[in-house]
Amino acid sequence: MLKSTQTDCNVKSVSIDHFKFVKLNKNAILLTYVAGKDGYLGNKKLSEKIRALVNYVLQERNWLEAFYMETPISE
Repeated sequence: MLKSTQTDCNVKSVSIDHFKFVKLNKNAILLTYVAGKDGYLGNKKLSEKIRALVNYVLQERNWLEAFYMETPISE
């Protein structure tokens, strides 16, 4: 995750919890989790917590990410 960020991104820490898997059918699952992060993207502070949703599909023995979405959590 950190390697995929922009070069002016300074992430001090990351935490991930509240994992939940839901089997949609034999070839698709849905993963939800909450991620916390502390850092900056340039001069802008990163959202402290986000809720993420990821849909994976099974294709030829490989689980592939089909959809990803995240939204900030207001506290």
